Amino acid sequence: MLVKRPAVTVVTSAVVLAVLLSALLSALAAPTDAGRASGSEAAGAAPAAASAHRAPAHRARPSAHRTTGRTAPAGRPRVVAGPAIRPVGSCRAGRVALTFDDGPDPRLTPRLARLLQRLRVPATFFMVGERVDEAPAAARAVVRRGFTIGDHTYHHPVLDRLSGARVRTEIWSTAAAFRRAGLDAGVVDLVRPPYGAADARTRSVIAGMGRPSVLWNVDSRDWAGLSPAAIVRTVVREVRANGRRDSIVLHHDGVTNSPATLAAVPREVHRLRRLGFCFVALDAQGRPARR
Repeated sequence: MLVKRPAVTVVTSAVVLAVLLSALLSALAAPTDAGRASGSEAAGAAPAAASAHRAPAHRARPSAHRTTGRTAPAGRPRVVAGPAIRPVGSCRAGRVALTFDDGPDPRLTPRLARLLQRLRVPATFFMVGERVDEAPAAARAVVRRGFTIGDHTYHHPVLDRLSGARVRTEIWSTAAAFRRAGLDAGVVDLVRPPYGAADARTRSVIAGMGRPSVLWNVDSRDWAGLSPAAIVRTVVREVRANGRRDSIVLHHDGVTNSPATLAAVPREVHRLRRLGFCFVALDAQGRPARR
């Protein structure tokens, strides 16, 4: 028995030493594990943002789309809206609201915003959600120049052919694209149905989301490949025909012929101002605003 006692003592000491060593290693490893947990939470943020983009139709409309209370996703630049463009000149002949669809184009849209700012012409850009995702900097440039952005759906479908649930998803998905672009200001609740296709059912669905639908009563036909001179003639003729009845003019900054639109806009503005028309923004209901 006296021979075996040292062995027991050695074994016991080894066990104690192993326990102490294990506790020391666990203490050293704890910060690493915490860091891994934090990393997992951060990685989970991206799918959450993506799920907002694929929000089911039954979800409530994201309040973040409104111009107040919105926050940009982490790591996205937050945009401060530039001063609103104030109307200038006389409105004795009538009021004209310029609108631009199907953008943003990464090169042309910022140029158009700079031009309109220089001309002191308010305008509303109805943007396609997937194009905002492709060119978020162009969308931000529009807001920084003092212009407003409306919803032109995410994929630019014919809404009359979609179920009510899919119509809502198209609009919500565009709102999510605006948030991903960091648009904390400048976005309004106006919706322009692609191609102007909005029957009574579609308008009812959009109205049920608290969104006014906005069409137009002057078509520049820039989408048809007209030259800048032909675009100017078309717009001036139709605006004059409307007379004192307010005009909402449809242009495009996201089609093949949009460079012709860019060239036509200064001439349109000068001609119509000489005729006594003034340029105004759209109000919250999608009508040319009172000065």
